[in-house]
Amino acid sequence: MRDALAADLRAIDGVTITCATSPAGESPPLGTLALALAAGEAPAAFLRRVAADHDAVWVVAPEADGILATLCEAAGATPWVGCRLEAIRLTASKTATRCHLRRHGIAVPQEAAEDDVAGRWTVKPDDGAGAIATERFDSLATAQAAAEKRRATGEAVTLERWVDGTPLSLSLLATPSSVEILAVNRQDVSVRADGTVCYHGVHYLRAPSAGADDVLTRLAAQIHAAVPGLAGYIGVDLVVDGAGLATVIEINPRLTCAYIGLSDRLGRPLAAEILAQVTTPTREARTLAPA
Repeated sequence: MRDALAADLRAIDGVTITCATSPAGESPPLGTLALALAAGEAPAAFLRRVAADHDAVWVVAPEADGILATLCEAAGATPWVGCRLEAIRLTASKTATRCHLRRHGIAVPQEAAEDDVAGRWTVKPDDGAGAIATERFDSLATAQAAAEKRRATGEAVTLERWVDGTPLSLSLLATPSSVEILAVNRQDVSVRADGTVCYHGVHYLRAPSAGADDVLTRLAAQIHAAVPGLAGYIGVDLVVDGAGLATVIEINPRLTCAYIGLSDRLGRPLAAEILAQVTTPTREARTLAPA
């Protein structure tokens, strides 16, 4: 993702890209200037030290463990490319996201209810990424037992009904006043015999088509209206069942794997479009893109 972003940024006239590297001094992407973290320096401390020397900060990092939110705060007054802090904090929690979207009439996985326990259930980290540490169970009782066992070790997990259907993701481009579906992607997900859920990657399916994707277009608009602070590139994971109902699994307030190669596929300078939301054309833009 970092290298794909750097490649897109290099295509913009007048932009100088600084890329964070480790103290070991690994090679930065082609055409970027390396800026190494000091030995023992935390990424947030590094960003606080160097952000003011740049016109914008574009971070490639997960929201798990509060990493993305912490880096957003560390950017200080330097323009941040992407979602605002309140959107990052909300979407970092699967439980909070699920509850918030449900209040806005958006279909999300069901939580446990005493009168409806049939079906399969899943337990996963509340702030996890992809299918990391995600398990599927054939009954609510076994799922609840697994969740309690993991919580006893201090892990924050969430429990929700498993949604059968086709796993998709949407690549969205958001501004304060609009949202656009850039691509519809297929997620490659499997479940082992022991219930472990495995994520094998994402595959570009197509650009959205008028009429055929009205349900997804309405869903994107609903999400945009429901979650203040969404901006730039956003990934939405969902499952579409046989009846065409789309259930939102999570929102990723950042670049996702589906961004790789997307500018070329669409013939659009996506990085330039996103960067223009936070920078002005009055001077050269130096963009810090941490690894």
